[in-house]
Amino acid sequence: MRILSEPKRSRGATIIAAISAVSFVGMAGVWSAGVSMNRFARDNQSRLIANLITRSVHGNIEQLRLSSSKRELPEKIQSIETPQALEWLDREIGAVHAEDYDQRSVGIIGPKGAIYTFEPFGRHSLDGLNQLEAQTELVVGLLRSGTAHDLVEHDASYPEIEAKYDDTNGRKLSRWDIHIVEVNRSPAIVGAARIGDAGTGNILVTVTPISPFRIEMIGRTLMLEDLKGIDVLSPTPGGYAEFVIHADDGKPISKLVWRPQTPGNALLYGILPAMFAMVVIFIALFAIAVRRLHVLNEHAVKNSRKALYLANFDPLSGLANRRNFGEYLDKLVGRRPCQIAFVDLDDFKLINDTMGHSAGDEIVKTIADRLTATFSGDDYRVARLGGDEFAIVDSSPERDADRFGERIMQLICEKVQVDKIALSMSLSAGIAQSPEFGTTVSELMRNADIALYAAKAEGKGAYAIYSHKLGHLVEQRREREELLAGAIENGAFELHYQPIVCLATDLPTSIEALVRLKRNPNLTPDVFIPIVENMGLMPRLGEWIIKAAFEDSLKWPGVHTSINLSPLQIQSADLLGIVDGYKAEFDIDPATIIFEITEGVLLDKTQHVRSVLDGLKGRGYKLALDDFGTGYSSLSYLGDMNIDRLKLDQSFVRGGRIREARNATLVKAVIDIGRNLGIEVVAEGVEDLAEVEALRLWGCSHVQGYLLSKAVPATAAVKRLRDLMDKARNSELPRDRTRKLTVI
Repeated sequence: MRILSEPKRSRGATIIAAISAVSFVGMAGVWSAGVSMNRFARDNQSRLIANLITRSVHGNIEQLRLSSSKRELPEKIQSIETPQALEWLDREIGAVHAEDYDQRSVGIIGPKGAIYTFEPFGRHSLDGLNQLEAQTELVVGLLRSGTAHDLVEHDASYPEIEAKYDDTNGRKLSRWDIHIVEVNRSPAIVGAARIGDAGTGNILVTVTPISPFRIEMIGRTLMLEDLKGIDVLSPTPGGYAEFVIHADDGKPISKLVWRPQTPGNALLYGILPAMFAMVVIFIALFAIAVRRLHVLNEHAVKNSRKALYLANFDPLSGLANRRNFGEYLDKLVGRRPCQIAFVDLDDFKLINDTMGHSAGDEIVKTIADRLTATFSGDDYRVARLGGDEFAIVDSSPERDADRFGERIMQLICEKVQVDKIALSMSLSAGIAQSPEFGTTVSELMRNADIALYAAKAEGKGAYAIYSHKLGHLVEQRREREELLAGAIENGAFELHYQPIVCLATDLPTSIEALVRLKRNPNLTPDVFIPIVENMGLMPRLGEWIIKAAFEDSLKWPGVHTSINLSPLQIQSADLLGIVDGYKAEFDIDPATIIFEITEGVLLDKTQHVRSVLDGLKGRGYKLALDDFGTGYSSLSYLGDMNIDRLKLDQSFVRGGRIREARNATLVKAVIDIGRNLGIEVVAEGVEDLAEVEALRLWGCSHVQGYLLSKAVPATAAVKRLRDLMDKARNSELPRDRTRKLTVI
């Protein structure tokens, strides 16, 4: 791409400089005009305030002139002690000035002092007279003396014949005088006017404070925003204009502040910023255009390289991505023998959820580095398909699938360091070979995926090699998962019941609920329960079992119902709530229900598991320890947990093993421990009378097995219980340990 030459760049810079200079001169003119407009508006408002105050002064002069010239006034002053005179003064002088003209004090000053006052404090009060004298002393003194002074004169432009008179010495003296003075630390208009014959010495005085109310009226009249008075020494708030009220002697006594009109702001904050923005934008666009021509080509090249990289490689690990991997396989499969492995990190979602995605990213990069280091060279290609899924292509001549899988498993022999934490990881891998088990890319990848699924189904941390048999098993498992996915909603499950008989009475005292699939009798619980658990459906299935067993238990009153609880149910936070709900729905007596748990539950010593088991016991339900002797059997469980029943696993009894001396010793020991601890012991899997009699002789309390009854649906279970009870009651043999169990 051709770049601008240096002369063209210089010419462009000169043009930009010239336009900038002209623009800035214009903006300076706009700024100056805006400032001048605001200053003119502020000054004009100040002049309006001054004029309004001057008008108030002139208004006071006019009021004083009119009131002081009333003919009746001298007569009323002479008889001021009479009620009639006072009432006339109040009505014609005091009330008129105080109420109509908002004057604070109105009064009359005689030669010897104040003789009348009208104000809110009441007339003729001593305080009122004293205040009036003090407030008007200056103005009255100037009016009486007639001497020259430095105070501002407020000329109302009256003819001299009205405003002046000649004293006895022939001097021209004013008939009235008015000034702005400080009264009680606030501005006020104080006026004085001679009454009648100037020689009497009586003067009518008024005091008009420039109060907050009057200031508010000024603001409304002049439409000034937020006009208010403040102390003259107080700083003017930001954004406000000020007008200082001076006494006529020049002393500042108060300050008026308001938000001035700002017509210039339209220029300062509207047009000026727009002009500035336009200039800046123009200069920036011109400069960008020049620069853009230079960098466009570089960006285009970089973007092209980046797009090509992202189209073929994973940005996090740097490995080939799914697209790249597929294209590589497409060139290889059918032309050259090879094998591929799909590798998956076990429980990677759990790591992301608990440690955060940044930790997950670190693990992905670490595994990618190990894969690259282990499978380097032209015979291998490593890719990341997404998330925690990796793929490896091996086109080496050996193509040893087991060796291939072992090398993959060795990747996690060393722990993975994440945030200074050493994590033990496990991998699952599925291997498929071509051309034996895939002549196309899609077929080979599908078979590798099946092998990976099989490896995870076997417990993770392993690899599986695809074969036709493996493919059939995985397909069968997937079909079973599809069947089980909707089995609860579709009513495909049902409960069968197997009686448990007391050896002391030969009577069935409890019955165990066992889940079955209605239309798939060959799909037994030991097959479908692990699948249900892996699919995360066990809590829902377990809830259905509790509900159905509670409802069926009402069909055999007096016989306890035993219900198996999965470890996943006990880990659920909803179990106790579910049990409480169905207890209330079916009005169940908790003493008739036995919940069976496995030893694996007791290995989980978390507070939640303990609280759930304690919660069941606290509600009155019984607990049975199922399949004792097959897991991590520990006598400490029997001391730690309040177990009501111990179920001896059938592997100790079935197939004649009970006859073996060592096995018999273990069975008798467990029975003795249970009896001494007050725990019922149930022997599972009894199949002949000899086993029953041996167990009876050793003191076993209960037996369960095919000898008594197979597990049957609820309706058949009711009949089976009734038959067992009838045969036990009708038997002529004494109920002792030598008696043989009646067999159906």
